[in-house]
Formats: sequence, structure tokens, C-alpha cells
Amino acid sequence: MRIVSIRDLDIDSVVKFFDDVVVVPTETVYGLAASIHNPRAVEKIFELKRRPADNPLIVHVSSEKMLEDVIEGPIPVEYKKLMDKFWPGPLSLLFKSKDNVNPVVRGGLDTIAVRMPRNEQLLKIIEKLGAPVAAPSANVSGRPSPTTVEHVVEDFGDRVGMIIDGGPCPVGVESTVVWYSDGAIQVLRPGGVGIEDIRSAVSCEVVMKNKAVSGEAVLSPGQKYKHYSPRSPLVLFKGKPREVESRILRYIEANPGVARIGVGLHSGMNIEVPLGRKVDVFNMGNDKREVCRNLFEGLRRLDKTSDVILIAGVDFGGEGYAIMDRLERAADDIIML
Repeated sequence: MRIVSIRDLDIDSVVKFFDDVVVVPTETVYGLAASIHNPRAVEKIFELKRRPADNPLIVHVSSEKMLEDVIEGPIPVEYKKLMDKFWPGPLSLLFKSKDNVNPVVRGGLDTIAVRMPRNEQLLKIIEKLGAPVAAPSANVSGRPSPTTVEHVVEDFGDRVGMIIDGGPCPVGVESTVVWYSDGAIQVLRPGGVGIEDIRSAVSCEVVMKNKAVSGEAVLSPGQKYKHYSPRSPLVLFKGKPREVESRILRYIEANPGVARIGVGLHSGMNIEVPLGRKVDVFNMGNDKREVCRNLFEGLRRLDKTSDVILIAGVDFGGEGYAIMDRLERAADDIIML
């Protein structure tokens, strides 16, 4: 395994490694990347991640011309508005795919989700390759997503040949995935671009559709399977901050048999840890943007130090949709207050 700092990156030498998979930094999370024209490398993504074959991959492009090479038909006007405002950035758009795109990338569907990442070096790599890159999160499926190189190494060790180290990912959660259908923007996965921001950019209705219905195809990653989960059981508390603090403390006091408890708090929340109890408190941030950035780091850290993880939820405004989508999918139990 070779780890190269993004500051020392030689694009020509890195491109040579794309006969295999390469771990790349993005503004969202680290990605396990392969050219969509390399079937062996694409299949290796699924093998390394242990990813279900019906869970499609998001494709990353460096230009609108490259986008047009993989999609069928014209770009909808509403998508143009979103691209003008949020590309490059953490927003993926679902299109009808051209037939020549590897069906493994598409999860066997006739659609393809595409975005332009907001990482200058990654854009240069894609441009140099001359091909779009499939790059799902560089973690074992179901685990918390990786926002540092250390997270990638935890999951894959030396099973990847090259990792490009770009430091901590500044957004910290995956891209928002949207689909323009029946005259409305459907949000298939909340993420790095907020729902309110999308509504302000388009002139059509914007609706949430981030839960796959039984029997329907999985159009976007993050819709169907259990995701983002630490190995330790996770309990999510939803309610007003003071009520959540009190309920977490009662949970700790009522479970003396749990030797190690991890607690994730935010926005100035605090608990008085009972004497003699081993409780690891992780401050996820003072606002929802910071919570987004620190969420997966917190889940991974608490997973190492705790037998049970207790997490305080956030309200659904702004980045709250993305945060709560991840926590609700990761949770083994949700306590409503």
C-alpha cells in the first residue's frame, strides 16, 4: 500500500495506478475510485466493500462534456440550475444512462447518478484519465464512512494499492442525490447540499424520497441497506437538548452492567458523568455544519472505546436532514422524547 500526500501529487504517476482501484479524497468522504471503463476495477470496488450488486455507484466527472458522454438525452432545465449553483460540489443528479455504461456501475438499472466533485486534484485526475470515475465511500459497506486516511486503513489495511491523502474531508457526509421526475425534484439521499438550498435554486417542487419502498428498485446509494453503523449498538435520542441530556444520564444510571458507554453530544450539550462510570463523551460540534464534518469520526472513535453508543440527534433544518438520515440508518434503537 502506498500513501501519497495530495500536496506531493504527480498526476501522471497517479493515473498509472488506475488499472486498479485508488482511494481518493473528495470534499464529502474518501472514495474508492475506478474508471467506469475498467470492468475489473469496478468489480473490485464491490468485492472490497462487500457491496450488494443492486446498490449503484455514483459517477464523478470533470466536465459537462464528460457528463453528456454517459447520459441519454438533454440535461433538464432544473438540473442546469442546480449545476450552475452547486457544481463542483456535493450534489449528485440522477439521469437516464446511455446503454454503453457498464451495467455493474448502474446496479443493473437504466439510470446513473453523476456529480462533479469539489476537489481540484481529483478533477485533474479525472480529466487526465479522460474517463468518468466511479467512487463510492472507501469503507466496508454498512460501516461509518471514511473522512480521514486513518478510517480507510482501518477498513481495508493493505488491500488497496494507493491512497491519496487529502487530509480530513471538509463536508464530512456524502453528496445529496436528487432525481427530476414527474415535474418535481425528488431527494433520494440528503447530504452535503441542504434541502432548503435546493428549493431556493429551482422553480419546481422539492420532495423527500430517501426511503426505498419494498419491491422498488434502489435508485440511489443510502436508500435501502443498513448504513453508517458502528459495531457497538447505537441508541439515538431525538428531542429537545435538555430533555436528551437528562434521558442519556438516566440511561447510564439505569444500566450499571454496561462497562463502557460512549456519548455523542453537540451544540453546548453536557452531562455530569456518575462517579465510577466509564463514559467517553465526544463533542460533535457547535453547529450542524461541524456535526456533519465530525459525525463519522465520532462514531468510529466511540466504537473503539464503548460497548454502547448514545447519540443526541439534531433538528431537521439545514444539514440536519443529512445528519439524521445517517444516524437513523445506523441506530439499533431510537428513543423519542
